[in-house]
Amino acid sequence: MVRDADMIDMVTKKITRAHATASKWLPPVAKLHAGAYAIVGIDIWHARLAHLEGMSIGDERIFTRA
Repeated sequence: MVRDADMIDMVTKKITRAHATASKWLPPVAKLHAGAYAIVGIDIWHARLAHLEGMSIGDERIFTRA
């Protein structure tokens, strides 16, 4: 849980901007009506990029070694 007031302010402003500038599409987080938002930080330690164009679901080629 993020407790840094500056970080919470920055995230809240980004959500507000995205909501205000969306003509038809709203960010999924803006559709939640369950109460107050909780800001949660995530540290990514490892990420992998894949190019899946032309592959179908279950294609074995997606399971290649990095």
